Amino acid sequence: HGTLLPEWLPATTFIGPLALAALFVIFSIVKLRKVKRNRTAAEKLYRYAAIWTPLYATAWCFSLVSEYAGLRDAGFILAGLGVLGLIGVTTLREVYAVVEHPVGADWMKKVKRYDANPEATAVVQKAREVVLDVFNNHGAAHFQIGRTYPYKEGRDEATWKLVEAIKNAVDEKGIVNPGALGLG
Repeated sequence: HGTLLPEWLPATTFIGPLALAALFVIFSIVKLRKVKRNRTAAEKLYRYAAIWTPLYATAWCFSLVSEYAGLRDAGFILAGLGVLGLIGVTTLREVYAVVEHPVGADWMKKVKRYDANPEATAVVQKAREVVLDVFNNHGAAHFQIGRTYPYKEGRDEATWKLVEAIKNAVDEKGIVNPGALGLG
């Protein structure tokens, strides 16, 4: 006592920060074990390291609570900032990943493409018409109404005028999804 720590600081002060350091190392090893050793692994380690500093400071604050008044509040603030930082870094990385490599881009490269088949297209068109007739007979609509399904035909005049009024109020220039639902 007195060589590594000042005389006034209890030796138990190290317990919190050392325990946290051990948990952080174990957490990182477990998380990175599933990742190939490449750029992705390095980026994940960087993200995990982003939370290390505030967590380490938090552990010190909580371990020194008995010595200094007010460190508990500082510890909670640092813990909150650490969590917000981790969420922020992770969110930004996930958004970047979606923009950089849209979901399904690799999968679409593997999908086999077929030549046009007018006979099969006619069968699908006929099946679609039959389904649309069933929907219309029961006053129903498919969740994917868009351009294929006769949305306008299934509405009375007052309802249709209300839909047109809403579309015109929201999209005066008619640039949002033109032609969908039978709207210009």
